[in-house]
Amino acid sequence: LNAFIEANRLTGPLPKGLSKMRFNELLPQPTKPKYKLCVIGFTAPGGWEFNTDKDKTGVRYDTMPIANGVIKTGNSCDILQYEVDKHDSFEAKLGKYDAFIVRVNPGQIDNAKKGGQQVFDAMMSKLAAAGKPVWSSPDVQTKMGAKDALVQIKDLSCGLIDTAAYYSPEDLEKG
Repeated sequence: LNAFIEANRLTGPLPKGLSKMRFNELLPQPTKPKYKLCVIGFTAPGGWEFNTDKDKTGVRYDTMPIANGVIKTGNSCDILQYEVDKHDSFEAKLGKYDAFIVRVNPGQIDNAKKGGQQVFDAMMSKLAAAGKPVWSSPDVQTKMGAKDALVQIKDLSCGLIDTAAYYSPEDLEKG
């Protein structure tokens, strides 16, 4: 399979037979992608207890499937890890991308550097204001916390009608 992928890496999107397969490593990038995207992650300091959403390489478990899904559409996708002490050089790298998939838990950056989340969010907001898609942007994250967002869309065709959020033990028992 690896030999096949390597031999066909310059042909664009993967053949239909491979399009639904899952890979644990980043697929080869298309030579002429329509768009260039990146998945942005962050590893919190403090070890495993602060990063239970990440695999042994320090990236979220869903990062590779997301990036490979983008690649399978004929677009390129890199995986970038944000480092608070290298903010300026990180921001400089982002100019070559057309869109951004942010896989950073809101507030997690502040664990590494107080005020760092605001700096990161300002960078993402600046990209969004420039017309580059940022999923999900700081504005969306602020207005719709991840769990509350699921409750707010429960009645849409993409939601689940039995979704609820509980903010106290009493509400949970009642619900």
